[in-house]
Amino acid sequence: MADSNVELQHLSNSELIAMARTGLHSAFNELMLRHRKQAFQWAYQYTDDPYLAEDIVQEALINAFLYLGNLEHIEKFIPWFRKIITNQALMHLRRGGPHGKERPFSSLIQQHSEHNDEYGSPIELLLSKFARQRSEMNDTLNDPAKIWLRQETSNLIHSMLQCLNAKEREIFDAYFFKLYTPQEISTMTSTSSSNVYTILSRSRRKIQQQQFHSNLTTYLQSRASDPVKNSKVILASKSLYFGEIWDTFSLCVLHALQYSQSPFNLPSSSTMAEIMGFTGQAFRLQINQRHLDLFEASAFNWRRTFTKGLLNLGYAARSIGDGQHIPQTSDLLIEAFNFIHNTLDQGQPVIVWGYVHPYFALIHGYDDTKKLFHITGLFEQQTMDYRELGLDWGADLFILSLGTPYPVTAMDSLRGALSMIIMHNEGFEGSIHPDYVQGIAAYDVWITLLSREDIDPLAHAYQICWTSNTRLFAFQFLESIAERTADYGDIICKLASQAAVYYKHAAETLYHLRKLYPFPAGGHHSCPSTRAKGILLLEQVKSYEQQGLDILKKVLNNL
Repeated sequence: MADSNVELQHLSNSELIAMARTGLHSAFNELMLRHRKQAFQWAYQYTDDPYLAEDIVQEALINAFLYLGNLEHIEKFIPWFRKIITNQALMHLRRGGPHGKERPFSSLIQQHSEHNDEYGSPIELLLSKFARQRSEMNDTLNDPAKIWLRQETSNLIHSMLQCLNAKEREIFDAYFFKLYTPQEISTMTSTSSSNVYTILSRSRRKIQQQQFHSNLTTYLQSRASDPVKNSKVILASKSLYFGEIWDTFSLCVLHALQYSQSPFNLPSSSTMAEIMGFTGQAFRLQINQRHLDLFEASAFNWRRTFTKGLLNLGYAARSIGDGQHIPQTSDLLIEAFNFIHNTLDQGQPVIVWGYVHPYFALIHGYDDTKKLFHITGLFEQQTMDYRELGLDWGADLFILSLGTPYPVTAMDSLRGALSMIIMHNEGFEGSIHPDYVQGIAAYDVWITLLSREDIDPLAHAYQICWTSNTRLFAFQFLESIAERTADYGDIICKLASQAAVYYKHAAETLYHLRKLYPFPAGGHHSCPSTRAKGILLLEQVKSYEQQGLDILKKVLNNL
């Protein structure tokens, strides 16, 4: 059906969706135009910032376009689209409040502080100064020194604006230098206010990238001028893990251990179950009290948890970043490059978050001449451009190396692991956000959410797969402990064997839940009988894990 034969604006949502699914872009555009204002309001409720909200809407529109074909019930388009907006907003807000460590322009304008180091981005700080009231700026005109400094600052910013096209520069200049409101700019440029917001947001990103490229060039030039520095290091590829694994951090640890030359243990012999067990990852669960989302599995303090877990494997890990969002102009990114280069020069790979997808990946080489990293992970890509670090998912910066090996006894490793497992499951670990509940109590939240009809099917199916996979490793880990009588003695091994039985039952029950809510479609949750079965299965899992945890407490008391 051609555009010319249909008045799209008179069609219903269902008709537009049906046409959009056939590939008619104009139908999708009409659908989004019809709901864009509402989408912006949904996003703004989370961000309290128009530019960040606009960014979220833009990204949500892309996701809606990509996954419109997966919408089972056309009449539920509005709640489906709102869920996309919500998940996209939560991705931005996952750590650290409305903006994390990123401060969008309007946030700087509205919340200007005397503490300059809070902004994280020099260019944004400078721009915030230009966005103050005219009367405040006019007060400086009688001071020659301040006039000169202001001129130098203006020149610096204008040099950064060369990356913008004529339209973007016109709007950017009108807003930050001439202090027109977006509504005034809309009238002046004969464009909509929403388009002004979009252009300002896009311009901000371009300027950040321009500054980052400048900083990266300077850093690489300094490396090239140092005769001691290498320009290329690629560590030999190691064998991969081919079993099912949803915890990409543990997968990266398994690969990283193969490069270790620890004199105190044999890391290359570590199994995935041992890594998942000793780091506590096999026993984790955190659920958002408000709704199920895709970030629950990783919603915890990475630096603290991973560092403690790796100590149980005999490594004092080193890391940079704390998993919070940073602007690409942050100096921390250049520190991250230096950390990666130095670690690889020492023969160790580096674990990095979100370099390609929202997964952990392993960087095992670099090439400064080509500006490429060599990477390994749950994707086909083998190299990645330097310029991608700090973009998209990677803006939640977290980089870790195994660090320094140190001697650890089998008893100390198990004691450390069980302490982490019990603290987490009893809710004493401390959550990064008050909405998240951890450990055994999280099952009660999950059950409550499951009783609702409006859960996110993808997020729910993902959570089930993640949890069932980790509990299988929990069972395997405890089984391996039960077999090590020479290290732990008969009493510990007998108790570990008893606990393993309960985690095996939990894993098997979660597998049944997995078949009820298959990934990624999520099953038929709208059916009351399906919900009832799901709730019953979760109650059984909780009971099994509580009994297993009680035995693990006895193990710890006997260590």
